[in-house]
Amino acid sequence: MTLHLLPIKEPPLPDTLDCDAAPYPSEARLEQIRTADSAETGAHWMVHTFPKLCEELKPYAVCEVAVKGSEYRVRFSTSGWSGCEDFIAAVLGNTWINMMYHYSWRRGGHYEFRVTI
Repeated sequence: MTLHLLPIKEPPLPDTLDCDAAPYPSEARLEQIRTADSAETGAHWMVHTFPKLCEELKPYAVCEVAVKGSEYRVRFSTSGWSGCEDFIAAVLGNTWINMMYHYSWRRGGHYEFRVTI
């Protein structure tokens, strides 16, 4: 009998931050963002889910999505709030997202991601 091991699947990118009342994102969700294998789903997540997650961080987070040709430009500002800083650190800690989509950072907590779908 041959034993076939199934590959270990990384957790998917989350669609909620499970924020507490402050609203700080839960550490479990931040870890899920950092460790998710986003090679196949990262582009969709950045364009569609990332902006929705930013809604959970209001009134501090500012997120805008603009389309230029076939490229989506996702702009995120932390407003200097630590909950947003934790969130963007987790996003940038995801190797695939950081390598494939992170475009720029400006002083003051302003980030831009560019995604071609």
